[in-house]
Amino acid sequence: MKKNIIIYGLIAGIVVSISMLFTVNYISHCKGNVDFDRSLVIGYASMLIAFSLVYVGIRNYRDKYNEGVISFGKAFKIGILMVLIASTLYVIAWLIDYYFFIPDFAEKYSAQTLAQLKTSGASQIEIEKQTKDMANFVRMMKNPLYNAMMTYIEILPVGLVVTLIDLKKKRAWENEQEQNNIKNNKMNIIFIILLVVAGIIALLLIIALFMKKEHYVNREIIINTPRQKVFDYVKLLKNQDEFNKHAMTAPDRNREFRGTDGTVGYIYAWSGNKDAGVGEKEIKNIIEGKRIEMEIRFVKPMAATACIIMDTESVSDNQTKVHWSNAGTLKYPLNILVPMLEKNVAKDMDISLSTLKNILEK
Repeated sequence: MKKNIIIYGLIAGIVVSISMLFTVNYISHCKGNVDFDRSLVIGYASMLIAFSLVYVGIRNYRDKYNEGVISFGKAFKIGILMVLIASTLYVIAWLIDYYFFIPDFAEKYSAQTLAQLKTSGASQIEIEKQTKDMANFVRMMKNPLYNAMMTYIEILPVGLVVTLIDLKKKRAWENEQEQNNIKNNKMNIIFIILLVVAGIIALLLIIALFMKKEHYVNREIIINTPRQKVFDYVKLLKNQDEFNKHAMTAPDRNREFRGTDGTVGYIYAWSGNKDAGVGEKEIKNIIEGKRIEMEIRFVKPMAATACIIMDTESVSDNQTKVHWSNAGTLKYPLNILVPMLEKNVAKDMDISLSTLKNILEK
């Protein structure tokens, strides 16, 4: 059994490693912009191809060494060991290539990510935040332990999902003795449930790899009030307790103020129940009569930072268009929540703007 596991594990590892080495070295030495998303798809496609050998290896052991039958548990054990060998070979190949041949890979990836962010029209606050995040990413990638861990996270879930799919397709993994043993059947059911849960988690982790990390929501409304009056009201963060949906959800939350409201550097901090959470909002820039830029930093229920911009534009002497945007980044794997976050934020912003309109038009 050991020989069978090692052989097929190494073959799978060699296949996926060759594909990875070719792709990353092409990216590293290619002049101009590179489509990292397409390279990511190619990488995961090669993983699926390589891990298809898991089924071949299990079937080979069953037919040649186990008289044509094998239990689900044994098949799963063999499959996971093959995946572990292949993944380890993949990680070793990546670490050698990264530290000895393409040590500037993270810097190039970081530079292109920031360049794309700038061309997308992102605000200066968001660009500065992403610059800090990418600098931290480059620094962390220099740590071999962190680098290896992130590479394992990249490939192991794929192997687990492929193994589960292979085993699900073939129901001949349980022998007659296991089928007749009630106790073993119960244990198998529990084991399968755990595997399904693990498979779902792994699948979500894989999906998160292909999803965007940036979230962006913008809403606007016309308020029948002169621009300066609207601007003077919204630039005071304390006034947001009267129209901001999130702030109004927990009016009894603890609040702390630092600085002078309506000026750059003013900080509005809060803490409360699970709905309110813990965080703070800071005024980062003000263009008098036109724009206020803020940074909101959540601590609980989860750590996150976003850039908030409110623009006021005169439509007529007594009408003002208020444009409100919320942009930020969720780190992997929390980025899988981006679609739900954008939907909820958009809904809250619509409610908040309607409340703001009612207040200023009284």
